[in-house]
Amino acid sequence: MSNDYSPKLIEELIAHLKETKGIEVTSEHTRQMINYGYYHAYKGYRFFKKPKSYIPYTKFEELIAVIDYDNALKAAFYPVLMFLETALKNIVVANIVEGIPSADMKEVYRHRMNDEPGNEGLARQRAHLQEKVQMTITKRYSQNNSIIAHFHERGDQIPVWAVFEVLSLGDFATFCSCLNQYSRTTILRELSMVYNQDIESQLLTNILYALKDLRNAIAHNNVIFDTRFKEREENENIGKWLTVVTKIENIDFDSIFDYFILICVILHRIEYNDEKIEKYINDIEASVNVLFKQVPQNIYVKLTTTQYVTKMNALKEYIKNA
Repeated sequence: MSNDYSPKLIEELIAHLKETKGIEVTSEHTRQMINYGYYHAYKGYRFFKKPKSYIPYTKFEELIAVIDYDNALKAAFYPVLMFLETALKNIVVANIVEGIPSADMKEVYRHRMNDEPGNEGLARQRAHLQEKVQMTITKRYSQNNSIIAHFHERGDQIPVWAVFEVLSLGDFATFCSCLNQYSRTTILRELSMVYNQDIESQLLTNILYALKDLRNAIAHNNVIFDTRFKEREENENIGKWLTVVTKIENIDFDSIFDYFILICVILHRIEYNDEKIEKYINDIEASVNVLFKQVPQNIYVKLTTTQYVTKMNALKEYIKNA
């Protein structure tokens, strides 16, 4: 029998949740159902990580609590991620332009992407990066981006700092991966992120790719509480490095709180105000505490993991004493 994809009225969707899914819901929830949307709300939040791993809701209010919890996480994460993106771009720019004739992209390519000439894979990656950067500049100019237009209309080369203003976080990660090893190591040294198992000095690159997936999920209002946004498994060196730094075990990025730990550690590394980091931690804990009060224990544990308290306490100790 084929599935029935015919459109349903709100009343029919409410009846479906009640009769088919066993969720206590009434016509009093009509406005919430309209505002949140059946397909964004129930369809998006009915499971944990995988569609077959259902969250055992029994009341419509529990579903709303989980949506509100996810939204609270997104509200807390997004401004900090935007700040981190800007800060890390500025740190990279400051390092790669030091000692070269000018800050235009041709000089950056010539002096900062000049090792391993026999590595064909790296050469192709660097060529693809240059093509992508040029396409991005052209696109932003056609969109009347004021920064790009300022240099383009004067006939000047676009400096690397201006390129970074329009480069996506994913492309910025690729840019960092294409830098020569000396530059990558120098940047990691400034960030106090040199790690002996990171032989290729790609720790920052891997971190940027990890943060990119989270940032994009938030920007597109996708679900984040269960890390389903991951486009690939995070490089294991990130978790190992974090464990060395914080003494927090089992950082594997299967939990949203592992991303939170990563963000807080980087903030601390770039000398972000510790009081602001502590407030950030308190905001996340407040969101979790609200969830605890609004859903049954079995849902709360499924969503936060049994290691949540241990990891958060260890994170606070790290920020306090590091």
